[in-house]
Amino acid sequence: RRFFQPPRQSFFLFGPRGVGKSSLLRAELPPTDALWIDLLDPEQEERFSLHPGEFKDLIIERPPPSGWVVVDEVQKAPKLLNSVHQLIESHGLKFALTGSSARRLRQKGVNLLAGRAWVRNLHPFSWFELPEDHRDLRALLEYGGLPRVNRRPRHPVLDRRQVLERHFVVHPPLGGADEVGPLVPPRHLRRG
Repeated sequence: RRFFQPPRQSFFLFGPRGVGKSSLLRAELPPTDALWIDLLDPEQEERFSLHPGEFKDLIIERPPPSGWVVVDEVQKAPKLLNSVHQLIESHGLKFALTGSSARRLRQKGVNLLAGRAWVRNLHPFSWFELPEDHRDLRALLEYGGLPRVNRRPRHPVLDRRQVLERHFVVHPPLGGADEVGPLVPPRHLRRG
């Protein structure tokens, strides 16, 4: 169980890829109660990036029963934050906005809602968040606390390695090729 209680007002939920932001919000604000906008869907991302007014129109036409709107991966269409600002002020709606980092949004110079939304961060599992049968300190230190890694069966070490290798690339250190360097996300390697 995660040690996370969503605020009662609008909030940003930042955290690294694979930490479980979307899964956590689906449990706390299910699509039956909240309006979900998933910007990982290329069609939705393109639609709302090119036409932010459609985002506002959709929410006004179909207001969620709970008053909550979830925008998953908001950094993919940062212009939507101006509409979010307007909808908070004019309609009293509450927004849960997920993303990997506030830094990316700040770099783009977008509206971070000036105190209208709390900022929360979700980190990999802590020792106490792991189920009792998954509390293996060596594995936690070796593989980390990402939910995808820790939901795998405990015994097959190769299974955990495969999950990590699928999402990360081992980068050799500058000192020598015999040592293993830190795990680096592949997208950072491609950007040079």
